Amino acid sequence: MFSRFLSLFNRGMRAYKVQDVKRGKRVGVTAKTFQELVNKGCEKLELDPKTITIVLEDDGTLVDSNTFFQKLPAQTVLVFLKPGETWGGAGALIHDALSQLYNMSRKTEIADQIKDLLAGEGSPEKAKEQIEKESKDSEAREMLSETLEQMMNRLKKNDYHGAYFDRTAKSGDRMCDKKGWFQCEGPFDSERCESFHTINPYASRGYRQLFGLWNLDHVIEKSREILPTLLQASKERKKHEQINWEHVYKLLFTRANLKLVQI
Repeated sequence: MFSRFLSLFNRGMRAYKVQDVKRGKRVGVTAKTFQELVNKGCEKLELDPKTITIVLEDDGTLVDSNTFFQKLPAQTVLVFLKPGETWGGAGALIHDALSQLYNMSRKTEIADQIKDLLAGEGSPEKAKEQIEKESKDSEAREMLSETLEQMMNRLKKNDYHGAYFDRTAKSGDRMCDKKGWFQCEGPFDSERCESFHTINPYASRGYRQLFGLWNLDHVIEKSREILPTLLQASKERKKHEQINWEHVYKLLFTRANLKLVQI
């Protein structure tokens, strides 16, 4: 509602984020019509506007009309797909990982999918790209690179926290009970889910598909708060001071700052 109010002063123009299917490139664009979004997004991502399909990052919902586009809030993330590419949404990554938990011989594959889910734009690799672009201080850049390398090693050591969705894991590690029931923890600005949503994706294939509508949210946002603060700390630190990378890791990848929610 507030973003719509602000758009009145920007002649209807609102800001959005667009990315490709591999998340290799995410850029901001402003647009007041769907066609304008298509044109600007394709120009930024170097795609053919005649062949692309646009979906919401959250759940893969198709966006193909100006009517629907006008209902989207500012800062919505949209995925531009080339012919043959698909996007099930961030929640679908959880669903795919869960489907494979029945076959533990594919543990590496599961870890990769959990890695994609947890990391996204807040991953050490993405953060490193941002650092190289924004940090002109070579000493700070070197320290940040080491910090990110430490976080990546910890992430690998923790098996990308795949235990979050494994009902056979220890009770303190998993997000569900021993039967596989998950509870929605409510939006980032609420202490609990007022609707008491629950789901057991282990119960049936249908429930696993519905679990694709659930997602992991950061209470403290990774792209707007965590990474910018990390960059700022590297610039303002005193000589010989170290960055508390374990605290940053905790905010990015652990349940201290992650909530499981129904989208």
